[in-house]
Amino acid sequence: MSACVLLHGFLGGPRSWDRVRAQLPKQVRVHAPWLMGHGPSDWSCCDRDFEGEVDRLADWIGASVVGSAVGARKVYGVGYSMGARVLLGLLARHPQLFQGALLVGGHPGVLSGEERVSRKALEQRWVHTIESSGLEAFVNGWEQLPLFESQLGLKSEVLAQQRALRLSHDPRGIVQAIRVLGRGAMPGYWDALPEIDLPVRWVVGSQDTAFRTVAGRACAMMPRARVFEVPGGHNVVLETPDVLANLIVEGLEHG
Repeated sequence: MSACVLLHGFLGGPRSWDRVRAQLPKQVRVHAPWLMGHGPSDWSCCDRDFEGEVDRLADWIGASVVGSAVGARKVYGVGYSMGARVLLGLLARHPQLFQGALLVGGHPGVLSGEERVSRKALEQRWVHTIESSGLEAFVNGWEQLPLFESQLGLKSEVLAQQRALRLSHDPRGIVQAIRVLGRGAMPGYWDALPEIDLPVRWVVGSQDTAFRTVAGRACAMMPRARVFEVPGGHNVVLETPDVLANLIVEGLEHG
């Protein structure tokens, strides 16, 4: 029996995957946990760093997913954006848990000290907005980012559901997520890419130019990775769930 772990993006949650899960075969065991700082997770555990969250998830996958999936010795990992970065950490640190993976809008991390300083400064401005003006003000600005322009043509109820999920979080938890799981805080995994000897699919929207470049560069460094370009922008999970579900099924079957 196949088991699949879905890791959501920033400001998302397990329900972010509903439209994808609805199109997966019923025999696939799907597990979609909350990531640090989101939903009912403990936002107060501020001593955990990025790889501490990676290792926590590895322990959970080993105990709750691999251990409960009859006949499934390994799992197929799927992550979107922030979840893809966390999944990449899992592939680098705990490859024995996985049969393969699919990274949507993934990123191996910053390449230079200067880039890290710049990214941390940006993320600190996000924190300041949340702490000074509230989560809704931050979400209002987040939804106007050019990264998400391709979502404007989606049905209003789909966008309303996404916004409701974003606003449902504890702002203190979202601050923690930025500080611990943000790109400025994550380790750079570029050097680890050649050692990830698993079938990995990097999925990017055709309009997501920056992340398409990143995916191409990352795949060139990995022994068994491929880029899959699909219609839409950054959030393939939201924009083309049917295409993504098909890619997940293919990955489960063929790697």
